[in-house]
Amino acid sequence: MVWRFIQALGASPALSLGAGVIGDIFALEERGTAMGIFLSVSIDYIRSFSGVEEVQASLLGPAIAPPVG
Repeated sequence: MVWRFIQALGASPALSLGAGVIGDIFALEERGTAMGIFLSVSIDYIRSFSGVEEVQASLLGPAIAPPVG
């Protein structure tokens, strides 16, 4: 549990800083695409350190939910 806490301390500033930079650089119309690319790359990087199941569920859930209803 302690290592999860330390991992969160290292990962959270990078995600929030990256999202803030994207918000400053990209126009409102382009921001969603940029955030999608940034977060998919970030999640792929985090996947190398954590369990694959959590990442697959967080990526597949939004893709499967709209067609299912």
